[in-house]
Amino acid sequence: MREILFTILLIFICLPVSSQSMEISSGRKAVKRSGDVLFVTAPVVCLSTTLILQDWEGLKQGALSGVTSLGTSLILKYSIKKERPDGSDLHSFPSAHTAISFTSAAFLQRRYGWSWGIPAYALASYVGWSRTYAKKT
Repeated sequence: MREILFTILLIFICLPVSSQSMEISSGRKAVKRSGDVLFVTAPVVCLSTTLILQDWEGLKQGALSGVTSLGTSLILKYSIKKERPDGSDLHSFPSAHTAISFTSAAFLQRRYGWSWGIPAYALASYVGWSRTYAKKT
């Protein structure tokens, strides 16, 4: 468990976050940035957990889930062409950030139980809310 917490801490410290140019308040920018960090962190935590626990079947299942979720999200995003609330482009729906975050949460919950699932779902919910709050849905 210590290794997992150390890995998560290391990710938060070392993760570069690219910022898109937007005309929003600094509070909204901070929420957007934190949602972006958690969006990347969720799959990394899944990968790290399966590697640390040497759960090779879980690694395959997690990778397949992530690729399927991301692929479906991108296909829909480029087919539907819904404008973002901030008007930046036509790739608003569905939110890939939210889809990947909830896929990661569902994987952790189903594979390792509710003690992992509850915090993962809470963080995934925050990612979804952060996209709406930052007007980037």
